[in-house]
Amino acid sequence: MSQPIVIVGASTRAAAMSARRAGLVPYCCDMFGDVDLARTAEQFQVVDDYPHGLIAATAEFPPAPWMYVGALENSPNVVAEISKSRPLWGVGPGELARIRNPLTLRAALEAGGVSVPTIRESQEPPPRDRSWVVKPIRSAGGRSIRIWNADATAPQEPHYFQKHVFGEPMSAIWIGAATEAPRLCGVTRQLIGEAAFHARPFTYCGSIGPIKIDVTLNRELARLGKALAQFNLAGLFGVDFAFDGMTAWILEVNPRYSASIEVLERATATPLLAAHAGAFDVSFSERLSRPVDVRVKSDSVHGKAIVFAATDCVCSDLEDLAKRHSIEIADIPALGSVIHATQPICTVFAEGRSEIDVMDSLKKSAEVVLAVSVGP
Repeated sequence: MSQPIVIVGASTRAAAMSARRAGLVPYCCDMFGDVDLARTAEQFQVVDDYPHGLIAATAEFPPAPWMYVGALENSPNVVAEISKSRPLWGVGPGELARIRNPLTLRAALEAGGVSVPTIRESQEPPPRDRSWVVKPIRSAGGRSIRIWNADATAPQEPHYFQKHVFGEPMSAIWIGAATEAPRLCGVTRQLIGEAAFHARPFTYCGSIGPIKIDVTLNRELARLGKALAQFNLAGLFGVDFAFDGMTAWILEVNPRYSASIEVLERATATPLLAAHAGAFDVSFSERLSRPVDVRVKSDSVHGKAIVFAATDCVCSDLEDLAKRHSIEIADIPALGSVIHATQPICTVFAEGRSEIDVMDSLKKSAEVVLAVSVGP
């Protein structure tokens, strides 16, 4: 018998496809209800009152475990409410309060010998010398992060300041279990604020991987894994960091399914969401035809990029466009949807022999999408 799972968050398409690859039957609700989500999910609902509308929406689904994707980790009250009526396959609201508190996280990681940029609370603003960034505490995907300079204004919402560190932006995906230290699934390079995809500064706009880990980075990640054990992070989760060749500077922990997971799944043909399910339901693991091996083995490189609208536009027939130009897309809006400037249009995918090949392919696919995404 197939195992249903309820998936909720801002955008659930990627996780729904991961669920299908793992033999799970997804029931989804999010803010978009994209065309390909409608085909993938057994049932879906679009929620206008996000995130609180998710509570009523999930009540319409059959009894089943549930999981959340970004950025519901910023709403522990909603997580707690939904968890009253169905088992949570994810990090609970109590642990979320710890892991999403930048001061608590920094203290815990530094105690484990992990490097974390210096942090200042909102009431202690640093000099406006461009060596700091200001970040909302409830941010996700780089939303509203900006350099702290003479022109910057602090957001009205709760925020903090973080020392700006330099290095390659990367993300490590882990699988945690209650009885053991988390295991590393793989590392991807993050695409942040790329002009080719019309992404704003600091905005996440894609991933490329898997990245080969050298001795230095392997040592840094091993230390990080030990330090993370104290947080009881069960299931899949991600850690964003900047690697300068010697030090992995930990920027944020995303205690849920992260966007780069499907890149690793494509590269390894491994259903990582099956390992996630097994972290909460031992019987699910026992029903698998083979154990989930989370080691990255593929030599090919895969990538995804989120293409953002440069201006307000009306969505054309993107599926027909993709067929005519032989590109792969996902997160497809309905024909005629109005997409406002800075909002995502769709996601494009690529595969190649190197990161450079993949990035070039992603840029070419983005050009095709943006060429028809003009004003209404």
